[in-house]
Amino acid sequence: MDANAFEALYAAHAPAMVRYVARSFASVDAEAIVADAFTKIWRSRETIADVNLAGLVQTTVKRLAIDALRAARPTESIYSDPASGEDAGIYRHEPAAPSDHNPAAGMLARILEVLTDDQRIVLVMRSQGYRFQDIAARTGRSEDACKKLYNRARAQVQKRRAEVA
Repeated sequence: MDANAFEALYAAHAPAMVRYVARSFASVDAEAIVADAFTKIWRSRETIADVNLAGLVQTTVKRLAIDALRAARPTESIYSDPASGEDAGIYRHEPAAPSDHNPAAGMLARILEVLTDDQRIVLVMRSQGYRFQDIAARTGRSEDACKKLYNRARAQVQKRRAEVA
């Protein structure tokens, strides 16, 4: 991809992606996420040939936005000295990302494919320990809407898991 093709890609997709991130991930800097996504795409331009570029942009933006939400999640201290109120520096371990070589991770990815972006976002945030109140604040939706999205996502995952297994 040359510079002109990249500029055309940016002009065609960046404004819509900024609106998507701002709407779906209210607490993250939408313009920074989109800029990071296009920077990542530009850096990997040599390796992308016959790829659906619109899909690549959407996937990259969505994943970077989810990563930003995860990074913004406060780390929970699991120990503090009650006498002094001091944090002892012991934190709950964040689980490692699933391995590409893990068959269960591949099955989970296939199961999650059936969800809408909004359902996937709420399901992932809830599985990361976010409360519905926090999810609502970060996504710009009502708490009830987040609960409905979560329940629908769980139902879809359970249905799909039964089909895949």
